[in-house]
Amino acid sequence: MSEAKQAKRIYLAGKIGWNDWRWELVRGLEGFSGDELIAVRGFPILSRAVLGRYDYVGPFFMAGEHSGVVGAHGMVDDTGGHGSGIAQEDVTRACLAAVDKCDLLFAWLDCADLHGTLIELGYALGTGKIVAIGYPPRRHDDGDWREELWFPFALRGIPAIQATTPGIALGSALERLGWSYNFDSPLEEAFWQAYHAALGWPHLALTPQHKVLGGRYRLDFAHLPTLTAIELDGFTYHKEEQAFQRDRQRDRELTQAGWTVVRFASQELRADLPKCVSQAASLILSRKKASPSAVTQ
Repeated sequence: MSEAKQAKRIYLAGKIGWNDWRWELVRGLEGFSGDELIAVRGFPILSRAVLGRYDYVGPFFMAGEHSGVVGAHGMVDDTGGHGSGIAQEDVTRACLAAVDKCDLLFAWLDCADLHGTLIELGYALGTGKIVAIGYPPRRHDDGDWREELWFPFALRGIPAIQATTPGIALGSALERLGWSYNFDSPLEEAFWQAYHAALGWPHLALTPQHKVLGGRYRLDFAHLPTLTAIELDGFTYHKEEQAFQRDRQRDRELTQAGWTVVRFASQELRADLPKCVSQAASLILSRKKASPSAVTQ
């Protein structure tokens, strides 16, 4: 299903507290408290709340600003008592149920004391969710928390994005996923997802919807270092004679400008998407040695 029909859902893992970093990224968090987040119902879904575009599924801090609770999502105060009357086990179940609903789990790692976050990361990976992590640049007073929290940084195929803020890291992860783009068709989005799922980010990264030749044309996908254009041809549009002629004229102009154009028909993409992804990657690899420098055409 394309993003125009249903927004992607995001879970933001990491240290949680009242008015924390999530509040800069998620609209509407201030409107919820422990009384509203009944454990039986689980967490709500905030529609188009993350950066105004993606649904937010959790987690939530379940105690108010002046409650005095400091741990376990606001459930436990500094004397070990419960802040809102909801059991910690229910909070855990609500968090994992929210992870079940997400399309992406993004974790901001900025200290070693992230036991719950590691559980969420492991659960998300075990259930096949897309995962990305962000972390701040090292400071002189950081200590050795990165050495203690080595496990998530050692995971292969999981992007670890260093950034000054969680918002910048999340934005980078969304761009690598292609979620920052409005794909023209579900087929384009499926190709993008399959390409990066198979090869890892940002290995041989493609740029979606890249404008070329002074903006006269837009490529479905471009590998800039090798000037490789990948076009996905839908039968309904490209079968028309005028569209067929325009494609050939555009291909000639791109070839003259140094591009290699690779076309996949919608039928073969639907029949064997992994094979098409593998062929695209193999061609890019074969051109990599003799490639020009990255371009900005």
